[in-house]
Amino acid sequence: MTFRCDRCARCCRHHVVPVTRADVARLATRTHLAPSEFVALRTPDEVDVVGEPESLIDLREGLRVLVLAQKDGACVFLHRAPDGSEGCSVHPARPSSCRAYPFDRPDSSTALLGLHPGALCPKETGHEDVLLRDDESARAFASVVALRDRELALYASWLEAFNRRQRLRRRLQKPGRGREQFLALLLPNETADEPSGVLDQDAPNASDVAGAEQVDVHE
Repeated sequence: MTFRCDRCARCCRHHVVPVTRADVARLATRTHLAPSEFVALRTPDEVDVVGEPESLIDLREGLRVLVLAQKDGACVFLHRAPDGSEGCSVHPARPSSCRAYPFDRPDSSTALLGLHPGALCPKETGHEDVLLRDDESARAFASVVALRDRELALYASWLEAFNRRQRLRRRLQKPGRGREQFLALLLPNETADEPSGVLDQDAPNASDVAGAEQVDVHE
């Protein structure tokens, strides 16, 4: 038996879903919506970020975490059909965290898969059985978890550069980026800062950025 989602929608109602730039790009392409229409920026005390400090966004308004927006106590993309059934309205483009759920990276080097610490799936969906096997189904889910982790790593790298720019701006006594400016930068075809001389787009370290004497303080 492999895992089969029974569309109970518990995960859509009870979990706050963190998203990456890759997730946002897929969703924007699928829905033709601006990121501001389907994501939210939550404070750290509203989201479990234990062990994930790299997901914190340093905004003018304070530290935030990028998540899917919610509507009426559920994911903004949870759709109710006329017959009362519920399902994901963006299923082919759903975030990698949703695609991997209820599985996670393994707890040991000998295991292929682990279980999401807040897994809500009923036992009859078969997810617990998948954890005990090393077959095509388990390997497929392990590949999805690995893809999710790669996208998380890319987002963390991009976010680290964004946060570094924020710190630099403060040292130069310039205003940091706020919520709307951050959301406008989420799509991969957008630059992480305007070409102003403040910071080279691809500079990996603060030592590689322009010095104060090269910055237009009136910017």
